[in-house]
Amino acid sequence: MRVFKNLVATPNGFNVGTNGPIRRFKVLARYALRKQTVEPVFGIIKSMMGFRQFSLRGLQKVSGEWTLVCLAWNLKRMATLRL
Repeated sequence: MRVFKNLVATPNGFNVGTNGPIRRFKVLARYALRKQTVEPVFGIIKSMMGFRQFSLRGLQKVSGEWTLVCLAWNLKRMATLRL
């Protein structure tokens, strides 16, 4: 059995704390929502757009570089949706 910050992997799934099954379903629902909203975008940026690491150093420069990556993603998405 592996423990990650109150998240316990059990044969039936994940269980958090002492609230049992009710808490477990809330946690699993939260993870499922994360899969469909945010994480695919990062996967597409890494695999399809080829952005795996920053070229610049410093928080301000990295922030600018990330803004350009997000802009490219949003333009690509808008072109796909034809807005």
